[in-house]
Amino acid sequence: MAIDTGIKIMTYFEEKYECSGVCTPALFYYGLSLSDGIPTTTCLSYMKEEVGDSMMYLGVTGIITGITMFLIWICQYALWRKYDDKEQFDNRN
Repeated sequence: MAIDTGIKIMTYFEEKYECSGVCTPALFYYGLSLSDGIPTTTCLSYMKEEVGDSMMYLGVTGIITGITMFLIWICQYALWRKYDDKEQFDNRN
């Protein structure tokens, strides 16, 4: 199922931008005809242009959630920590 989704995404970018591969150009196109030749450009920059702006909101949401969870952990730690009684401090002398 995940492979089919990946192939559909690559086919979309290949048809729209005539590119193939993410990090390095692939040996052939997944969705275009072999008569188009060997791919020369990668799709990474095109993916970044199309998806980049919408991913910012996901990043901001992740950071806010992480900070909130850290603050909750600090509050819970303060509740769980075993504090010494004041009487023990007075009896040390």
